[in-house]
Formats: sequence, C-alpha cells, structure tokens
Amino acid sequence: ATEDNQIPVVFSAVTDPVGAGLVASLDAPGANITGTSDALNTNAVFDFSKFDRSDIENSNYAIPHTKIRRVLLKVLAYNCKSNTDNSVLPYGWEVEHILPQKYENSYFANYNANEIKEHISHLGNLVPIEKKLNIQVRDGYFGKKREKYRNSNIAILRELSNHPSTDWGLEEIKSRDEQLKQSLIDLFTCWNDEYERARENHSITSTIE
Repeated sequence: ATEDNQIPVVFSAVTDPVGAGLVASLDAPGANITGTSDALNTNAVFDFSKFDRSDIENSNYAIPHTKIRRVLLKVLAYNCKSNTDNSVLPYGWEVEHILPQKYENSYFANYNANEIKEHISHLGNLVPIEKKLNIQVRDGYFGKKREKYRNSNIAILRELSNHPSTDWGLEEIKSRDEQLKQSLIDLFTCWNDEYERARENHSITSTIE
C-alpha cells in the first residue's frame, strides 16, 4: 500500500522483516520503511567465553561497581547453601553494610581511616536485606544486628546470625571477602562446565541429525 508513495513506514517487533519482504536487508532497509526486530541473536547471547578463575583472583572484585555488586549479591544469595527452598530476594531489597558506614572512630583506633572506608564498601561487608529489617538495624553494631539478622527470610543474611563473635571489623571483612571469592569461583566454574557439556551434547546431536 505504501510502495508507490513517500509516506514513511515504521514497524516494530517483526522477527524477520527480510523474510517477510518488508525490507531488503537489516543493514540497508531501503525505500521508505524501517523499524525494529525482536529477533534474538542466540549466538551472541550464549557465546560464553571460557571462565578463567584469574578473572576474579586478579581483579578488584571485592569492591565492584554499585550495579555489579547487586548482581553478585543476588548470585551469592540464590546459591547460598542454606537457601534450601530456593527462595528469591524480596521486592525492594537493599544492601546492608554489616560494618555500618557511620562507625565509631574509637572502635578502630589502630587502623588507618582510609583503609576502613575502603573495606566498608567491600563485598565481604555487604549482604542483601529486607527494607523493613534494614531500618531496624541501620547503623547499629554487629552484636545487636546479629540477633535481628536471625529474623530475616534471606538465607545468606541469616547465616551471619551464627557468626561466633559479636565483633565485626576489618579482619572479618577480609575473611568474608575470601570466602565469597571462592564461592563465586566455584559457582562460575560449575556454570562453565555445565555450559561446555551442553554445547558438546548439542554438537553431537546436530552431527547425528
């Protein structure tokens, strides 16, 4: 209907506009028509590079970008060993700083202030928390927070209620950094192995067909 006039036509969510005869090609649609395709490039989506544990070991993973740290916390929360019912994080969950951002200076009299400030943002000092519970524990110290954590529905947070000490400082953060790093390495290695097996099985199936 628009072939012989100059009225511009824009289409959307057409999976195969070339196959449908709407455009000559995706790079150069031509004529007076253009638009978007909802086709999924599975080769790009699922073309995972080989996981290398040095990517984590040699990177500054412990202090990731704000958006990255939420992704890592989600991954760690979902794969927490005590998350036996595979529960998901609640809507509106927040990031809890176990050692609060507003801390008592005298508590760390023997430490450099810059070192403390840096470690407060480390992954080892962060954990997902329900918004309501975060309001209750905000800026409190670990001895008091620990009992509140026990009431959480988030398994990885509840685990902290079993911490053997009422103290939480730089050494605890560094220790948990290493623990979470190993958890991520183990998890990504497992995912990579599963992907490689699936790709190999797909290759064998395709060859048979």
